[in-house]
Amino acid sequence: MKKLFFILIIVSIILNTSLLSYSDEKKDKKEKEEKHEKEEHKKGWEAVEKRYKHFENPQVCGGCHPEFFEEWKESKHSRSFTNNIFQGMYKLSLSDLKGNENIKDDINRCILCHSPSAFFAGDIPPTPDEDKLAERGIMCDFCHTVEGIKGALPHNGNFINNNGPDIDPKRGPWKDAKSPYHQTIYSELHTKSEFCGTCHNQKNSNGVWIQETYNEWKNSEWAKEGYQCQDCHMMGEGKSHPIISKEFMKADARQKTVTHRFPGFGSNVKIPDAVILKVSVNKPKAKLGEELIIKVSVTNKKAGHKFPSSSPNLRQLWLEINAIDNKKRAPILLKTDEEKPAPYDITSNTPAYKDIERDGLPEGNRIYHSVFVDKGNQHTYAFHDAAKMAFDNRLKPKETRIETYKWKIPEDTPVGEVIISAKLNYRSMPQSLSDYIEAGEMPITEVAYNEASVFVAK
Repeated sequence: MKKLFFILIIVSIILNTSLLSYSDEKKDKKEKEEKHEKEEHKKGWEAVEKRYKHFENPQVCGGCHPEFFEEWKESKHSRSFTNNIFQGMYKLSLSDLKGNENIKDDINRCILCHSPSAFFAGDIPPTPDEDKLAERGIMCDFCHTVEGIKGALPHNGNFINNNGPDIDPKRGPWKDAKSPYHQTIYSELHTKSEFCGTCHNQKNSNGVWIQETYNEWKNSEWAKEGYQCQDCHMMGEGKSHPIISKEFMKADARQKTVTHRFPGFGSNVKIPDAVILKVSVNKPKAKLGEELIIKVSVTNKKAGHKFPSSSPNLRQLWLEINAIDNKKRAPILLKTDEEKPAPYDITSNTPAYKDIERDGLPEGNRIYHSVFVDKGNQHTYAFHDAAKMAFDNRLKPKETRIETYKWKIPEDTPVGEVIISAKLNYRSMPQSLSDYIEAGEMPITEVAYNEASVFVAK
């Protein structure tokens, strides 16, 4: 019995030793594989990082151009990759990509125009790194090393940029530009809308123009009059400062009212007063129970393209009409056929893309926007899914639209003056969609306001 027990102990020791040995061997193998992967990744990242760094760090540019650098930091160009809207929509696209490789080119073009240094480094989707290289967005050294455009029509990121490992010549709109750090080359392209159109004109793989701010401008009176994108989006802030730091130029260095904030959609500089409202009523006096005819003229006075523009299926511009007496504010809404879906030009919260509320706004207001549908004719906010533009009632440049409302004065309205107010609001995307992609609170900007009055009698 003792001999058998002893044999069992010996066998147990041998088995455990073998298992431990196998376990250690397996662990060593795994550690070696992980080490190899890290080494290979490091080699790959070093090559990617090298190409990233072909583009000068914007802080280097700020050494000679401090004002422009500070303005750029405040601009949407500097946050073109990091802003919540892009990140949310990009993640949504990456999720769709898992089941559909056909949309890969469309999604890669997102990076081409939102983080060009990542695209040229071959880092797609961009790799998070401690230097946050991809997060520099549309930066100085990208724009000022663009040499030309491939083809006649600017679109889909067809700029020519041959940025290399050396300090490249910088291209810009000044013939007398000088720098102690780099060569300078005059570029007529940098004075033209075609430069901006390479990214602000986008057609997806289905042949749908998902963004055509350049085309809208090209077909406008503003273009015929010779105005360029730069005239509105880089000039006119009323601020003047040296083109280059006075440390490198004479005290009387050339001055120019110019900005690198590129104010546009969501801007408190460009959005307010871009559109003019004028309210009128068909009679100055009316009785309780009587019907008033209210007309609101809506004029795209200042935008050199459709308003809203940029990503037209996301942007929202809507008109609120209210009757205000000394006791209450009552919305005057547009009527819809209850048996039919609400038309696209009237705000509605019916389930749409991903079963979220279509507009995320009080229902019954006039809304100016465009609508994309997919190949199944279903509403979509995803640019790569757009098979056609099903609706577009945005305001054309210099266009005046007349909106007509009918309001039957309620019997309980206090006798006296009633103000008929019109307010035009804008936001970058529906709050319902923002909640879905976790992009945060979408601020609302008042674009225009006007009012008229009517005296109400018994």
